[in-house]
Amino acid sequence: MLIGLLLLVSVVLVGVSEHLVESLQLLVDGAHLNPLFVGLFLLPLFGSFSEGLIAVKAALSKRMDLAMTSTVESSVQLLLFVLPLLVICGMPMGRYLHMAVPGTALFCLAATVLGVHWITENRQLSWYEGSLLLTLYAVMASGSLLLGS
Repeated sequence: MLIGLLLLVSVVLVGVSEHLVESLQLLVDGAHLNPLFVGLFLLPLFGSFSEGLIAVKAALSKRMDLAMTSTVESSVQLLLFVLPLLVICGMPMGRYLHMAVPGTALFCLAATVLGVHWITENRQLSWYEGSLLLTLYAVMASGSLLLGS
């Protein structure tokens, strides 16, 4: 029973994801957005929306450990498991995912990783540290928009 429900939800999720990708492609083509901005911000924003809701709900109920785990740790999981899996699965399908990243984008990404680590290393956030993270996000978003220009 539960396995059938899991399969049904997976099929529905695939259908919704297909429509989301098509809609996002229309938005990117119509607005002439930088592919770096789309890859670094729009796709993760739409892809991890449910994790973000869980993190906000956990933070509102004063469970910062769950909020931090659901946001920071999920990024590590994507980087260490999903990305290599996509590279390996893409080869037999003839869709090669090359990992060529411009040097400036790689430097900005490394600076962001270090900034997030320094801000969140004690596993507790104050309003000031939260505002620092939001500022870092805004700087990275505007930088990725300008890098493609």
